[in-house]
Amino acid sequence: WMVTADDTVLSRSRSLWTERLKVDDTPAQSIATANGPNGEPLRVNILAAQAGQPPRPIRIVVSAPAANVQNDIRSAVVQLGIILSVVGALTIAAVAIVLRRALSPLSRSATEVEQLTSGAIARLSTTGYREVDPLVKAVNGLMTSTRSIVEQSRLGSANLAHALRTPLTALRTRLALVEQSDA
Repeated sequence: WMVTADDTVLSRSRSLWTERLKVDDTPAQSIATANGPNGEPLRVNILAAQAGQPPRPIRIVVSAPAANVQNDIRSAVVQLGIILSVVGALTIAAVAIVLRRALSPLSRSATEVEQLTSGAIARLSTTGYREVDPLVKAVNGLMTSTRSIVEQSRLGSANLAHALRTPLTALRTRLALVEQSDA
């Protein structure tokens, strides 16, 4: 690290005891690269501030070997990837559980519709869910209406059959009389 005001070094770390980081042309509030005292690449963070009485502008320069910074970044990215993968997997599992629970009334109603169609049950049972129960009520109403129509049709067919039997019987009787008189 190094603290400068104007072109003067106010303070520095022991590793820079006799050296100066060459970052004078780098804008304040930035991250840059520079070469260290032994020529090794450094990652440098520069911060502009005010210090002293009266306040005067200073630059605080903090550096670390670029390879160490890159290794730390890689390690952080790997850890973040693992964490995000676990969070993603847990989120998918939670969504699957919630969907299964939320759709279970529909699944039960679908099973009951199959039983209703086969005649095993007469009505669908309510689910207790306000989103599904209106549909169950509508299907039950439709089934009641359909049963009523079918029953009326059966009754009408029975009445029609009875009404047709009387004239048919009279025609058969006349036909038999005609056949007897011809013989």
